[in-house]
Amino acid sequence: MKIWTNWPLWLRAGVIAGGLAFLSARLTNFCESFFDLTPLGLECLPLNIPWIPFWFLPRFTSLPTILYEIVGVGVWFTLGAIICTLIRRNRPIHSDYSK
Repeated sequence: MKIWTNWPLWLRAGVIAGGLAFLSARLTNFCESFFDLTPLGLECLPLNIPWIPFWFLPRFTSLPTILYEIVGVGVWFTLGAIICTLIRRNRPIHSDYSK
């Protein structure tokens, strides 16, 4: 995994956050098709946790499903990268981290 260690930390954090959001979207779709309930109950809610903040944005939830997932993964990638950048800027100079 030499390539992974050469990436900047903000990029790794963005890939992890976006990857978790993508995995959550795939597992949620699988769960919804597996249970095939009308209406859906709380069975798939634990898999939806990364998407809950977007439920309160009407413009975002009105997007088609695939676009909703693409934009959501992009937002989580961006948030992961920004949070990592802010943490790195605010860390002490003499910390134990090598990078």
